[in-house]
Amino acid sequence: MKKKYIIILLILAFCIGLIISSVIINNTKSENIESQMKTSNVDDEKISDECTDEYEAMQLEQIQETTSSEVKISPNCELVLNKFYLQCEHTISENVELPQELINMTEDDLQAYFDDWEVFEFSSNKVVLYKTFEGQCNEHYLLKNIDGKIVVFKVKDNGETELYQQTDISTEYLPETDLINMQNGGLEIFTTQELNKVIEDFE
Repeated sequence: MKKKYIIILLILAFCIGLIISSVIINNTKSENIESQMKTSNVDDEKISDECTDEYEAMQLEQIQETTSSEVKISPNCELVLNKFYLQCEHTISENVELPQELINMTEDDLQAYFDDWEVFEFSSNKVVLYKTFEGQCNEHYLLKNIDGKIVVFKVKDNGETELYQQTDISTEYLPETDLINMQNGGLEIFTTQELNKVIEDFE
């Protein structure tokens, strides 16, 4: 009987030892997993911080590149002045020589420099400025038939005319419509460019 009790006790002790060992091993594993997770979280935070810093640095670099590469007026830039006149509702476009002080200006610099003009178009190679004026533009002309020759008169703001050019072009072979207009007050021409073209066509 004693041997049976001893065997039973040994079996119970063995089982209890197994249970206790299992519990200890599980606790140790849990602690190791928690420790690894904490370490992983710290690494993730470090990586996240490094990525954020790198992204912010890239954004700053892009902003600096954009600022440094902002469009500026080049030395060979074409400058055009568009002048709109309220009385005759004509727009005169004039190409002017680029002043040296405008070179390397940005659009904001240019607008500040020409505060009474509107920047209508802006690039490094071409700038167009726009402004409205009272009165009539000074590019109104009348072609009249005087003694069989075409004579050009310029029309002033007040409607009066003054002699602008006396040509040697005969009116003998002009189209009938043009002849009638020249007799009835004159053939009206707008802009110096158009005047030169008409004179050239009549020659």
